[in-house]
Amino acid sequence: MGRAFAKKQLILALGSSLPMVMAAPVSAQQSKSAPTADATTSPDQIAEIVVTAQKREQALSKVGISITALSGNEIAQAGIKDSMQIVNSVPNMENQSIYGPGSSTNFSIRGVAQNDYNDGTESPIATYVDEIYMVPNGAGAFPLYDMERVEVLRGPQGTLFGRNSTGGLIHFISAKPVDYFEGMLSGQIGSYRTREITGMLNVPINEHLAARVAGQYHTNAGWVHNVTGNQPDGGQIKTGSIRGQIKWTPSSTITNNLKMSYDHASGAQSGVYHEAIGINATSGDQFLLGPGQDFYGTGPQRDSNGQPNFTNRTTDNGQPRLLRGVNSTNIANRFDIKLDRLTISAVTGYNRYFRAQVEDCDGTQVRACQTQYQTRSRLFTQELRLNADFDDIKFTGGLYYLHHRLSLDNIAPLFLDTPGQIALTAVAKQISQSYAIYGNVEYQFTPELKLVVGARGSKDKKHFQQVLNVNLPCDATNPFAGYDTLRPSDVPVCGIAASNVFTDAAVGGLTRISKNTWSAKAELDFTPSPTTLIYGSISRGVKSPGFNNGFISAGLPASAFQFKSETLVAYEAGLKSQFFNRHASLSLAGFYYDYTNYDTLNYIGVGSFIDNHDAKLYGAEAELQFHPIHGLTLNASAGYTHSKLDSVANAGLVVADRQMPLAPKWTLNGMARYETEVPAIKQVVGVQIDARARANYYANPGNDSAARLPSIGVVDARIDVSNINKDYTLALVVKNAFNKRYISSIFLEQGIAGYRFGNYGMPRWFSAELTYKFR
Repeated sequence: MGRAFAKKQLILALGSSLPMVMAAPVSAQQSKSAPTADATTSPDQIAEIVVTAQKREQALSKVGISITALSGNEIAQAGIKDSMQIVNSVPNMENQSIYGPGSSTNFSIRGVAQNDYNDGTESPIATYVDEIYMVPNGAGAFPLYDMERVEVLRGPQGTLFGRNSTGGLIHFISAKPVDYFEGMLSGQIGSYRTREITGMLNVPINEHLAARVAGQYHTNAGWVHNVTGNQPDGGQIKTGSIRGQIKWTPSSTITNNLKMSYDHASGAQSGVYHEAIGINATSGDQFLLGPGQDFYGTGPQRDSNGQPNFTNRTTDNGQPRLLRGVNSTNIANRFDIKLDRLTISAVTGYNRYFRAQVEDCDGTQVRACQTQYQTRSRLFTQELRLNADFDDIKFTGGLYYLHHRLSLDNIAPLFLDTPGQIALTAVAKQISQSYAIYGNVEYQFTPELKLVVGARGSKDKKHFQQVLNVNLPCDATNPFAGYDTLRPSDVPVCGIAASNVFTDAAVGGLTRISKNTWSAKAELDFTPSPTTLIYGSISRGVKSPGFNNGFISAGLPASAFQFKSETLVAYEAGLKSQFFNRHASLSLAGFYYDYTNYDTLNYIGVGSFIDNHDAKLYGAEAELQFHPIHGLTLNASAGYTHSKLDSVANAGLVVADRQMPLAPKWTLNGMARYETEVPAIKQVVGVQIDARARANYYANPGNDSAARLPSIGVVDARIDVSNINKDYTLALVVKNAFNKRYISSIFLEQGIAGYRFGNYGMPRWFSAELTYKFR
């Protein structure tokens, strides 16, 4: 059934494009030359960025949405190497991945996030890659190279993009084939034996057909020192990625773009710190043990197993902590027909995602907590869209279909060095389907006043089944042998101490969800001058309901498996303006959120579950870009978010209003770049400084003091030299220039052995990169 499904989706994805490609003439013709810059535009004026935030091309300054758009050049110059690093350049945005690079993303925008790390739980922050929605969190973690731009849309985007974009949306857009010959080759070496090579080749095959191929390979050694040395140093990663595209334009009215890509990552990509924590019997707060504090009677600052702390970028993982392999295959095909004032688009997407990951989740030589996760995901989406432009009236509408199959096979051996050896196993399957119809109308009342209204109706269906067992070992001297190499369901077990069976046969119709939802938006735009936009909007976003999955509590009743659909009503007002003869631009936005049924992850002992709580949020963003003198670019942005999550119980079952998880109160981002031509050497020299700071925040909704990540500030620097035509560039880069030591994620395990673990931010990192472009 699985292979048949995959073949069917591949055929559907390829079917609309391959016959047209085969029909095209194949004789090569002389390539066209690259376009030249507009000589009438001052290089110091703010360049107008074109975005597709409303499913059609528009100038960023004319769209009444709080958007940050990063061009491919900005991404490269800022040294943003993967999708998770975009938070360094976006206000009111955060990311926490407890597994390190190559797996989960867990983005937060304006304080809205999903702090569940199971692949079976979708996020309220939707990730799209070339218009295709990525369902598993891990499918949104990939290297960035040969990018056209990245768009980060804050607030609900439920009318046009729809699927689970309650808190916002991130759209990664790769560079498309062009009708002239160009290529690029780049090599990088750096700290911790970093080696990276990136290449791109764009070839116009004939006047109707162009192809583009790009790829990247990266490897680096570990930088989190394993003090015992029986496991690799943490931070090792190896990634490989390739992307191919074919663009066919048989006439001025028809365009088809087919993209296929493959991403792979593996390695001992994270080494975790280990710190002892306790729990306050009165307040229920989980807190970090201080010097001399002996909470368990095992010694000062030691967990219940007597294990000491390991911090300062050191670890003592005694068992494997390894990304055995994550693979993601993507196919995207877009077919457009332009008919005078109408454009009809068909967007077909397919994603196949697989992750196998093992982790020592106690960070010590004592085998208190081990896990292995295997995720298999197959996604097919189809969108049919109509864009109509009748001058004062513009319409975008369409139909959307999604089909997703997910299987989880997880095991968690616990307490292997004690008589109470057990292993949790969770084997689950989920089938999701979604149908939607949407429409968005822009009506220009006057040259200064425009009304935007949109709506979307969706029907979501989910069928979920899972069997969770608490297993006993067959051999107490070698319990659960092969947990780190075998498929989890093949690990030998003997006896079941407890179970939670959530199947059709056991619980009947509780395994199925069928939910009709609707999203809507009304926006008013006022343009008092050609360079100023003032807007206000009310929007309603919805996140589909779901099922608790993975390592839940064995005692969770069947009625609690389902969690409700989220609803977010957002009020937003903003200003976008260019001034000083377009040498400066400013964007301001303020928002208020009324959140109903926010998905909130909680813990019962060693098991987790999601329930729903209401919330309120408000805040603002500001983004400034300024070219004060020739060659100097200054970018600055700031974000503020205040959040309140109603009536949340912490680990001690004390109920109180809390701050939302992964929601720093403020973020600051800045960039300064000066570029000048040096006539004596006939070279262009650029100097750039990037900086980011954010406030502290909590990793969990219980707001435990042990789950509080301290505020941070990190500075990067770059100097580059290139020839006048930018055919080659030599860059010297330092990331985290002041070697700031900071924690990037926290996960509490007080219920297992009285400790917390997590990841560190990367240390100071030097690199040299040489890039050659040819045309």
